Amino acid sequence: MTSFDGSANGIATPRFALQQNEDSMTITAWCTPSADSSNHSADKEPRAIAEGRTFGLVHRAYYLPLVLPLPCKGVRHYSVSGDAVTVTIDKASAGLWNLEEVVPGIAPELHVGSTQRQANDGPDVISDAVSRANESASSDHRLALVDEESTTSADCVPVEQLPSDSLVRAPRVLAEARSQVHEQPWDEDRDANRRSEEAEKREDECWNEDWYLDNYADEAGEVAACLAWQPSHLVMESHPLALSRDDQPQLDPLHLLLIELLFAQCYDERSNQGDTSVESGWTISVLCRSLVASYLPRETDSSEQCVTAALRVSFRRALTKPLYRSWSLATVVAHDVRTILGAGSSSIRTRLQLIRDCLEEGAAGGDDAMEIYVKDVVGPLAMWHESQPQESYERLAALVHKASEELTRSDVGGPLWDLDTLERAADEVLAEEEQ
Repeated sequence: MTSFDGSANGIATPRFALQQNEDSMTITAWCTPSADSSNHSADKEPRAIAEGRTFGLVHRAYYLPLVLPLPCKGVRHYSVSGDAVTVTIDKASAGLWNLEEVVPGIAPELHVGSTQRQANDGPDVISDAVSRANESASSDHRLALVDEESTTSADCVPVEQLPSDSLVRAPRVLAEARSQVHEQPWDEDRDANRRSEEAEKREDECWNEDWYLDNYADEAGEVAACLAWQPSHLVMESHPLALSRDDQPQLDPLHLLLIELLFAQCYDERSNQGDTSVESGWTISVLCRSLVASYLPRETDSSEQCVTAALRVSFRRALTKPLYRSWSLATVVAHDVRTILGAGSSSIRTRLQLIRDCLEEGAAGGDDAMEIYVKDVVGPLAMWHESQPQESYERLAALVHKASEELTRSDVGGPLWDLDTLERAADEVLAEEEQ
């Protein structure tokens, strides 16, 4: 057994110990609540991920990232006993590891010829993400990677210094995967812009004028019931935080991904009036373009423009994919997203867990893509979320509110859908029928 206590460094790294056998390694971390950790519920389940040479554990106010000496298969199981969290991971190949080489931090780039690189190495997710982040970062903001030759076990990386996409990656759903939701198989030669453009074309192909008009007339009152439903567990704020021009948050692409996922979950919740169904995994998946098209959103414009673009994508999916295709419903769902963001970390954490549960149920039903969505996106995003300050979500909530107020039907559907003309024509017909 080897152990390490990171508390001496003044960062939220728990004391932990390691044990192993030929097939697995067990990590035990002691996550003792501190006096100032009131925002972290002791009753929340821990979150752990293991892939390639990357391990990460989030629980309460603690984050434990580990660099493994050799690849692993993934997390086998975990348990909680008091303040101790025990996670067992399976090794990719049998054999004993040098536990002194298991160090807290972010995995480095492995160079060819390294004695630890083997032909069957799993994907080094963190290393790849750090490289991508550093390509576009200034020298003052580049992430310091762990140096395998010089790092001691006392060198740890606090949560706030992790790159924003340190664990999250575009879902690697291959063409042979069984899935009723995935639209674009993973191909590293196709960049995010091409994937987004292809998704836009598919949404235009899915546009159904008659379906939209039926939901607009809503003769059975089904859409009206969704609109009237009130989520009692949310505090409905009437005055969102206002942002001055100089007070815009520094957005990360994962903030935009979070908007998509929350919109999808809120739509599913509202359309089911607070319940989930066997179709919830399907609904959440098809409403999140980033999942089904295998790409991550990119920040290319101002914060305000990026949030508007993310919300526009969600509206397009909501008007072409699910059962209820209604502008009014999409607008109310956007308000729900703003409320969740404004409520802060605990509310977001709950929603990410609900999303994960729905996708895992879909994966258990045989959809390979949903399993990969959890592994590549939702699970790591939940870990990233723990590092974000409450202020960032309050500001993001304000931007979502502003975008939902200013987004127009023409912005979403353009001349092909021509939503304004459709609704005016429908209003005239309905008015004549009432006379």
